[in-house]
Amino acid sequence: YNYFIIKQDNQYGVMDKKGNTIISPEYSEIKMPNPEKAVFVCYQEEEIKVLNERKEQILTEYNKAQPIRLRNISSDLMYEKSVLKYEKDGKWGIINFEGKEITKPIYDEIDSLPYKEGELLVKQNEKYGIINIKGKQLIKMEYDEVKVDEYYTDENRYQYAGYIVLRKTQEGYRYGYLNHRGEEVLKTDYNEISRVTEIHDDANSYLICAKNGQYGLIKNQEQIMGNEYQSIQYDENNKVFVIEKSKKYGIANLEGKIIVPIQFNEINITGIYLYAQNEQ
Repeated sequence: YNYFIIKQDNQYGVMDKKGNTIISPEYSEIKMPNPEKAVFVCYQEEEIKVLNERKEQILTEYNKAQPIRLRNISSDLMYEKSVLKYEKDGKWGIINFEGKEITKPIYDEIDSLPYKEGELLVKQNEKYGIINIKGKQLIKMEYDEVKVDEYYTDENRYQYAGYIVLRKTQEGYRYGYLNHRGEEVLKTDYNEISRVTEIHDDANSYLICAKNGQYGLIKNQEQIMGNEYQSIQYDENNKVFVIEKSKKYGIANLEGKIIVPIQFNEINITGIYLYAQNEQ
């Protein structure tokens, strides 16, 4: 890194990689969104100002310019590395480090999206959507909640994670699902949706969906198990689903085909063995 935050007597400053103090420790807090870049957001009580390596104030035409903190992302860095958010007349927009306006101040809120670096959760007219750090809209601002399904692989991290979206209706909360490109897979018709993240298949999403207290299984947009089960649990070791119906249990495979009839009072899985029990 080119720059490091230093602390002395509970005050903060900045030094460069040669050990030279370029901002003396006189601020209550300093945030450095990218330690390769000379952009230092300095806080002193209610005042926020952005300084460069010569201790000159920059981005003065923007009010409350500040970094966007990453959430639930495995990284040495805490913030988005190339953009800041700023405020004007109670609305928020984003700029780059050179002061170029990426979006106008049109959003009620701007925050990072957990698990998705480079994507921002924005709020407008009480509705949420997603934009990226280039200002492109990925998901329209028409939902009451947007969250990432947390699908992860070592190779691609959260790149292929989709989005679970929520609308509040007169009948209650209704959930839908969008793929990693922001395309609608399921309409907001469900009481509950969760992705089976243990199935590492970038091309296919397995979704356990509830309607009226009954669970079903959807592979992408195809319903492979109807909403007629009290519970569906995935066993990662054997790549099967333990399904419950009318207090009886059985087993289904990844294509939704029942391979152990739903007739047992209990099923336990140990290693490759299924222990099924009926009352005598």
